[in-house]
Amino acid sequence: MASKTPLADASDIPVYVISLADAHERRRNMTARLAGAGIAFRFVDAVDGRWRRLPDVFDGARVMREGYYSESALGAAMSHRLVHRMIAEGDGELALVLEDDAELAPDLSEVLAAAPRLEFDLLKLEGGPRRRRAVVDRIGRYAVVVGMTPSMGAAGYLIRRSAAARFCSLSVLDQEIDSAFNDFRLSLRVLELDPYAVVQDRATPTLVSFQQYPAGFRLEPNWWQRLVLPLRKRERLLRLYGVRVALALELQKFRS
Repeated sequence: MASKTPLADASDIPVYVISLADAHERRRNMTARLAGAGIAFRFVDAVDGRWRRLPDVFDGARVMREGYYSESALGAAMSHRLVHRMIAEGDGELALVLEDDAELAPDLSEVLAAAPRLEFDLLKLEGGPRRRRAVVDRIGRYAVVVGMTPSMGAAGYLIRRSAAARFCSLSVLDQEIDSAFNDFRLSLRVLELDPYAVVQDRATPTLVSFQQYPAGFRLEPNWWQRLVLPLRKRERLLRLYGVRVALALELQKFRS
């Protein structure tokens, strides 16, 4: 999967930190963490859905609130869309997106330097546990893995400019950002690290107001979608990662 190219200079990768404008403590923490890692970055003001209804159209995309649990969750999806637009219209081929509660591994710079040689659309540096995975490469102490589906979580990821453009091509905003990594319309080649090089800081106070939409508001897959979904997952694995990875993941079902 990896090409025989030299390590890149991590300083060539633009870094965007999504943060609410009044998240002063989180911004101080992120400034210190990234300065300690020697990583230049810029803050991007997050779309704030805590106290007001957000627009029904954002960046040319129609909003479908049935895909979210709250206006704040919609705001988070809009915030990532905003950053994707900046990346898609920028000059860099690769960018790092962080949320403002990200804690960084001390060797993150080495990961950023080595990652460009891998073949991916999106490399998740943060996420959740995976039931099944296939190791496809290594970066130092990290295994580079493929899961049956990408794990949830979007606090840190590397994304190609072409993948950011694919996100921006969607004419609707209808799902949370980490769910969108699994979107069949985008057909993203998603790799993940094990262990993760970024984790979320659970100690920093949150500014999010969890104003839930009414029960039953969210769209749920119907019986036909639930029936077809496993087949679509397997077809995508074969197409994006090849027979070896798809077979390795399938065989794990039978392990005790």
